[in-house]
Amino acid sequence: MSSVSPRALFGSTIFRRTVLSGLIGAVGLIVLVWLGFAVHRAQTLGEVRASLDAELEALEGLYASEGLNGLVAALSFDGRMLWDSDWLYAILEQDEFIARVVTGEDETLAGFEGIDPPGGQASTFVEHEELSGHRVLSFRMPLEGGEVELVVARFVPDRLLILEQWLVRASWLVLLAVMPISLLTGFITSRTAFRRLNTISATAEAIDEGRLDVRVPLEGDGDEFDRLSLAVNDMLDRIGALTRNLEGVSAGVAHDLKTPVSNLAGRLQLLERDAGDPEAVVAHVAASQAHITTLLRTLDAMLRLGEVEAGGRRRAFAPMDLSDLVEDVADSFLPLFEDADKRFDVRIEARVSVDGDQDLLTQLLSNLLENALEHSRDGANIWVGLRASGGRAWLEVGDDGPGLPAPAVDSVFDRFVRLDVSRSTPGNGLGLSLVRAIAEVHHGEARVAQTAPGAVFEVSFPLRET
Repeated sequence: MSSVSPRALFGSTIFRRTVLSGLIGAVGLIVLVWLGFAVHRAQTLGEVRASLDAELEALEGLYASEGLNGLVAALSFDGRMLWDSDWLYAILEQDEFIARVVTGEDETLAGFEGIDPPGGQASTFVEHEELSGHRVLSFRMPLEGGEVELVVARFVPDRLLILEQWLVRASWLVLLAVMPISLLTGFITSRTAFRRLNTISATAEAIDEGRLDVRVPLEGDGDEFDRLSLAVNDMLDRIGALTRNLEGVSAGVAHDLKTPVSNLAGRLQLLERDAGDPEAVVAHVAASQAHITTLLRTLDAMLRLGEVEAGGRRRAFAPMDLSDLVEDVADSFLPLFEDADKRFDVRIEARVSVDGDQDLLTQLLSNLLENALEHSRDGANIWVGLRASGGRAWLEVGDDGPGLPAPAVDSVFDRFVRLDVSRSTPGNGLGLSLVRAIAEVHHGEARVAQTAPGAVFEVSFPLRET
């Protein structure tokens, strides 16, 4: 495997997305924590505001009942109307409220002078050399008569301030910690991916050089790279099979077309030689036409076989009654068997339905019946049967002849295969190959079910789901 440069690793999509995923995860975690803190802070501040409302209501009631003097007296400690700033520590520790009564000239009549918020509810700070950064929630309102204003405030709990500061530091620490971890994870992940992809790429390069036997090695852990490797290996196996098949087809084509082409060339030479003999010319032309017909039939069968194996006809599949099709084809072949002095028996189960191409299935059955007609003995009994069983349709064509030789059973469906006993009859060895191809494109199977007594060809299809 060739080494991968750091620049290629760091510039890869896998590396960038791994790092981005790590950062998104970290930011998402931080956002969730801050959302939780915001909910907790809102609940805590709500409790503080509720207590402020209660204190404000109590002081308003005192002012309404005892007047300004009573309010000032209530806010005086040890006879002192103005609070000492040192008392703030005790108030902070005991979670008490801060109050101030101020005149329109901003003169403090009682309470702590270090709070001067705007009107209404506000979040502000106290004026104190050590507690100036400590936030308070306050409420300022004029008392009845408009002579003075009442200010009530409470410290925001220390735990909120400490927690907020801790979360700020923790957020930065998380981001600073996640960045190198994401970079390292992205590097390791992209390097592993590059190693596996390089293995697949090396296999592709070997295939490009003509080494069709190489395959992508599997790690055995069943991950996406193993699944991709399996798909590539399956594709290579298929390519190898198609290549071998193409080689066999090429050899078969060359062999099967050589004879009619040679015969045609010979007939043309004879036609040139006997040009002065009308009867000989007619005979030579007739023989040449027969050779051309053989060529065209072989080429047409090859084109048809290629079309079926490519699967292009699946688009024309539709629900159909296979029983009616078999009966129609059998009726059309009955006169041919009678002329050949062969008995023909039809055994069809009614209403056997499949999904398929009517033309292809007609071709399949016609090829089987032509095979039986041409290669069965004189006076043979030939039969065609159709039945439904086990969720499948079973189509059979058989005879009572000597059957097939055992070595031919495995190769009888291959292209251009013709048994020795068939060499004297017309044909190109593609009929049964087309039968198998049509069966497979219908998700079915064609096989030799019996070889003695008689040869029985069996094709099965999935029944149509209702």
